[in-house]
Amino acid sequence: MASLPPNTDTEIPASEGRPTTMMKQMDFYTNVISSEEACVSYLREKKLLPGGDGEGSGFCTRLKDDVVCGGQLKDYMRKNRNGTYSKTLRCSKRGCQTYVSIRKNNRFFTYTDLNGRCSSSLSLCQIMELVWMWSHSYPPNLVLQLTGTTVI
Repeated sequence: MASLPPNTDTEIPASEGRPTTMMKQMDFYTNVISSEEACVSYLREKKLLPGGDGEGSGFCTRLKDDVVCGGQLKDYMRKNRNGTYSKTLRCSKRGCQTYVSIRKNNRFFTYTDLNGRCSSSLSLCQIMELVWMWSHSYPPNLVLQLTGTTVI
């Protein structure tokens, strides 16, 4: 995550028909993209990611012997190869226990490669930061300077 961009007084304008609450840029950086956990919570609160409702996060769609598992998916913290932890979903059915990305079937936060696998080299925090900068019309050269990634 990059340093806080200049002009910390910027606010998110309210959309037509939505509540008039505004989020300042400083609040966005400290409350939404300060950590992957905070970002996932925020996106779930806004119904942009599955889960977080206490009732599980859907059902497992793994096929085994031409039968769909159908087990309940639960939130799980999975240890990555680099030693960090990330939120995933895990099937609670005995014998399956498949891990599923919280980004699966969400075309905004990932894309599917030619092998049908979810792929993205950006974290949810990085994606949200780029969306923030794009929605506030930051010039591409400033976005590149602050994040090392461009929107274009």
